[in-house]
Amino acid sequence: MSTFRPHRTALLAALGTAPLLLLAAAPAGADPVTQEFSVPGALDFTVPDEVCAIDVVVIGGAGGSFADEEGTFIGFGGTGASATASLAVTPGELLVVVVGGAGESVVDGEGSEPAGSGGFNGGAVGGTPVGGDGEETSGGAGGGGASDIRRGGSALDNRVIVAGGGGGAGAAPDPDFDSGAGGNGGEPDGYDGENGSNGQGGTAGHFGAGGTTAAGGAGGSDSEGGSEGGAGVLGVGGAGNGGTELETLPYIAGGGGGGGGLFGGGGGGAAGTRDGVDQGAAGGAGGGSSFGPAGTIFNDEGTDGDGRIRITYDLATQPAGCGTSTPTPTPGGGTSTPKPTPAAGGAVPVVATPRFAG
Repeated sequence: MSTFRPHRTALLAALGTAPLLLLAAAPAGADPVTQEFSVPGALDFTVPDEVCAIDVVVIGGAGGSFADEEGTFIGFGGTGASATASLAVTPGELLVVVVGGAGESVVDGEGSEPAGSGGFNGGAVGGTPVGGDGEETSGGAGGGGASDIRRGGSALDNRVIVAGGGGGAGAAPDPDFDSGAGGNGGEPDGYDGENGSNGQGGTAGHFGAGGTTAAGGAGGSDSEGGSEGGAGVLGVGGAGNGGTELETLPYIAGGGGGGGGLFGGGGGGAAGTRDGVDQGAAGGAGGGSSFGPAGTIFNDEGTDGDGRIRITYDLATQPAGCGTSTPTPTPGGGTSTPKPTPAAGGAVPVVATPRFAG
């Protein structure tokens, strides 16, 4: 896991320079073709004819933030990571393109506020505080979902490049407290969340750890040390913590939900109040880890919202001998989408078929 980095304005990493290849002849006037996918969900992408290499930028969804009653954010979710790489592909094959969603933010109100939901593709729900009689509670923000591309199937094991989602922020029972910020998505290891700020009564909720390339992040403990947020697992972040049933300490602030990724980040720990004195704010969750082939460029400043994926190919830079497609059998029989008609300038457009939405 990595040390937490503060929330910053999103920056896109530039595409890396591809290695020198023996080039095939390109149609006169052909231009590079780029398509960006920005709606959370999954779809089938058919590799066009004469395309054996694509450049991709994959960006995970951000974690949700927490705002006070005035709408001022006092705890930020982690940014989604970006992963930039060149991928070898086969004309006519189907890739599954999965765009991660942002975690849901939470705005504190006059009554109890529910926890934020997790973003599509592995973002975890924030913690729902146990509370007590007459106590107003605020749930933690949701974790961001990862974005990825899959070859040879739609399972998690088929992922060839992954950009981790950011962790969700913890909740705060008082605007004078800073809720724990969520950790950024990984480069490639996810970043830890932050502890909530301590109140007059004691210890705040603890941070969830970032996911690594080998395991999910551990969940953060609550302000009394009696329970923890969920641990991240393969592809999915850990749920935020809501505390335990204690008559002497109602839990009123839920921890943030972990970000999705190669492995998900851990959920943040809850915070409570004792004898009418708030113990502090809840902990932020860890960001999910990222993954890619050799030469992938990772960055933890991918986005502050939903994830996205950009695919670019250039007929002028394809390896020699890259030819036409062999139709790919579909699960129900038959073959994949027929060869598309070339666009103006000789470039073959992207073929994308919706699979399911986030």
